[in-house]
Amino acid sequence: MLKYLALCGGLALSAAAMSAQAATFTAEFWDVVVAQPTQNAFGSFSDPFNFQADVLDVTETAPDLVFEVSLLDFPNSTLIPTADTIMTVGDFNPSGLREETARLNEFLGSESGSVDTDNNNPVFVAGSIFRFTGLVEVNEGLNTFAVGSDDGFQLSLGGVVQPDSATQPRGFGTTEIAYVSPMAGLTAFELIYYDAQVVGAGLFVTKDGELLTPAAVPLPASALLLLGGLLGAGLLARRRA
Repeated sequence: MLKYLALCGGLALSAAAMSAQAATFTAEFWDVVVAQPTQNAFGSFSDPFNFQADVLDVTETAPDLVFEVSLLDFPNSTLIPTADTIMTVGDFNPSGLREETARLNEFLGSESGSVDTDNNNPVFVAGSIFRFTGLVEVNEGLNTFAVGSDDGFQLSLGGVVQPDSATQPRGFGTTEIAYVSPMAGLTAFELIYYDAQVVGAGLFVTKDGELLTPAAVPLPASALLLLGGLLGAGLLARRRA
């Protein structure tokens, strides 16, 4: 019977460990401009640009793709095909894709996985929207986030939209955001990023001077219930024996 209890406990702890290992950002992608746009075109984005209508309203619809990433530093240049597609855009993200050839899998690089693998139906970065969500570790007091982007972004921390977000189209630039947390621990992270024009694309996020990494997701209630259920079943079986 003790062997049975040990087995139950082992299964429950294994499930708990597996549930707590997911340290990624969930990425949602909207291909606003299906066809590859022309140079400097806004495609399906309005002119003048309207962040609410052109970006936020779109994120209320079902995304075209959902995948996971372990960092926010794009383009991840391992799949950039030729030198003439590269332009300098920032310190943490030194390679920016020229949009004429910028496919989604090139932008994501080693993070692309099985995304955009059909060469007959390529997905382009120009005229697209990304939303990255997850949990991040913050310190008590001041946390300095920096977002480098081309084009704009909206950052939310702890469910609060940060007012210094650069929501308008721009060439590559970096925006610092001071976030004061009342305590150390995990906080909800959401970054909405879009690329409106066929000029260049790039994105990175840092916290206190280091590339931002996602925190492991805490053990969900379902895993705790599984743990309690397995141990309870083992104890009941022992009593009946």
